[in-house]
Amino acid sequence: MFGQPALGVVLAAAHYVGALLVGLTYRFYGSRRGHRHHGQGVVVHGIFRRATDAMIRARMEDGRSMGRVLNEAISESIATLFMIMSFIVLFAVMLQVLSRTGILVGLELPLAAGFHALGLSPQLVPGAVKGVFEIDLGTAGVAKANAPLMDQMVVVSAIIAWSGLAVHGQVASVLADTDISMKPYFLARFLHAVYAGILTVVLFRPVEALWGGVALPVFAGRDFVVSHPTAPSLLDALHLSSVLLAGSLIALLVGASSVGVLTMLRVRWLASRRHPS
Repeated sequence: MFGQPALGVVLAAAHYVGALLVGLTYRFYGSRRGHRHHGQGVVVHGIFRRATDAMIRARMEDGRSMGRVLNEAISESIATLFMIMSFIVLFAVMLQVLSRTGILVGLELPLAAGFHALGLSPQLVPGAVKGVFEIDLGTAGVAKANAPLMDQMVVVSAIIAWSGLAVHGQVASVLADTDISMKPYFLARFLHAVYAGILTVVLFRPVEALWGGVALPVFAGRDFVVSHPTAPSLLDALHLSSVLLAGSLIALLVGASSVGVLTMLRVRWLASRRHPS
């Protein structure tokens, strides 16, 4: 969106390091609730062995053929894609309604005060408010704002980490039939936004100086925000989508094959232990 592919390295570094910091912060979340595997007389093994055993046991108890599982996985994936697109359209329309009714201006006031306290450009407030609701519209608005590049990078990084209420709605719809709470998720997204914004300031100069030149200008010539790109395009959206689709299908086949092989090996190992020769 900025027309500068090298900035993607900075955003990626701030985003991933921020995610690790969120994980470290959540290391102690719920530690006093007594959720321990060894407190109920259960033998504790390594996490990978427990995960493999649980996966194989669930696969054996499921009873569906691999073809049926594959068909249902594809059907559910398509349904999930439509759900994601629907949330994006919903929040895009909601932003238009809030803008036309003047409510969006009222929502900008508290954020403008926070930006003033942090020394960020007030020109970024409209894009940041949109980013609270929807990640793409927010980042595009910030990228087009007349503000210092560092301020833009900080706000864009925070918006990417926050992800927007549209993404939160998608997560809530997926978790609707589970007992997983959304409260830790909201807090994690907020912490990630704070960490990513701070890390962008810290990492901007050193990361751009060290790794900025190796970033591939994939989308620089095809973006809908930049009218005059600064670098040529290596891939367009059609070819990249084809590559991602092929990679997804290959990953699905490899995963299905791996589950089948692990199940076969596990069954043979259990049979050998029950009936040693």
